[in-house]
Amino acid sequence: TRASNWYKYKNKQGKTQDFYFSSAWKEIRKQALKRDSHTCQLCGSKKKLHVHHIGYRVAGDGLDNLKTLCLECHAKQHPINGPKMLRNR
Repeated sequence: TRASNWYKYKNKQGKTQDFYFSSAWKEIRKQALKRDSHTCQLCGSKKKLHVHHIGYRVAGDGLDNLKTLCLECHAKQHPINGPKMLRNR
């Protein structure tokens, strides 16, 4: 389905894979964490950090669309899937 494929992309070999396991994501995630001093930008926590797309992936994967959040703050940003995030920690 279209909704379940939004996070897929084609790698250099032309294979479709989950974007969040790609080297591109790992690199931009590392840059966002460094820029934000490995600190949640909402509560200041330094534990269980995630990198959140401010405007979802459709707005792009640039640093200007990313911010570091702790698990709890990230879950609050996603009212529908947030409880699932907390259960799967």
